[in-house]
Amino acid sequence: MISLSNVIYFTKEDGQNKMLMTSNVHDNDAEALEHFDQNDYKICTKVLGHKPTNIYMFIEGHEFKVLRAWIK
Repeated sequence: MISLSNVIYFTKEDGQNKMLMTSNVHDNDAEALEHFDQNDYKICTKVLGHKPTNIYMFIEGHEFKVLRAWIK
């Protein structure tokens, strides 16, 4: 059975978690979690009002840091 999971992207700036965007991924498509790209980064920048210094994703009760060389 294939299920759909919500992915929440957020930042931990100023000591607070700020939600930036959400997406959905099928549980059998783990590669989709690796496809956070520059377009997604632009969306997060627009929501936050400036370039985020860190981005995390929360999925199925687990928190992961998005590692990208162009996030500085």
